[in-house]
Amino acid sequence: MPKLAPFSIKTYFSLLSVLSLFSGTLVGSSCALAARHYFEINGGADYIGSMDWLFPSASGTRSDRGVALGLGYFYNVTPSNRFVQIHLGLRQDLLTAQLDAVQYSVTAPLAVLRIHFLPLYISAGFAPLVMQRNHPSWGLSGLQLADSTYAFLGEAGMMYGINPDLSLGIQAGAWLLMQQGFLSSNYSTTGSISLRFYIKDGKGGSGSTTAPEYSGWRYIGK
Repeated sequence: MPKLAPFSIKTYFSLLSVLSLFSGTLVGSSCALAARHYFEINGGADYIGSMDWLFPSASGTRSDRGVALGLGYFYNVTPSNRFVQIHLGLRQDLLTAQLDAVQYSVTAPLAVLRIHFLPLYISAGFAPLVMQRNHPSWGLSGLQLADSTYAFLGEAGMMYGINPDLSLGIQAGAWLLMQQGFLSSNYSTTGSISLRFYIKDGKGGSGSTTAPEYSGWRYIGK
């Protein structure tokens, strides 16, 4: 059994549980309702699992702590005023880490299904291909396609609307790899801060989105 690092998916789901209790005070008066279209940027920390699968020369199965980045576009297929919403999206994730003075990178394009229980959400994703890189220095040059490798994503998070155009959130996720029909027993974990930028629908003038309402400390009571 692989030894899990202190920074694990359990840590972040525990954090989300605490935050969800706090969010209960916000649901009645300030739900982060998503507009029809939005871009989302994620940034945080990660551990890359299955190092021995992706990088045969690696000396361990799990990396040291690294940086996780993501950029995605999502579309809300349900009415924006529903408490439960279904969002479909495409996202490019990049996981970077270090092990024994070697820099490792893993990136994949993900098709994502997201279910919002405002302001909380859960996501599931699938990547039909995975690219990897190992090099003494940081960078993206030299990325190579991992042979017969797919990625599955599981994720949970919460959002809080700051203004009609922007929401701020926190999320935790886990990557699980499948290579040549076999699932890895050592997953990658991420913990990120999210910024969500809503796309205006062209109605109602400046600052309007398709979201019927929004939350935010500057706007409470107005």
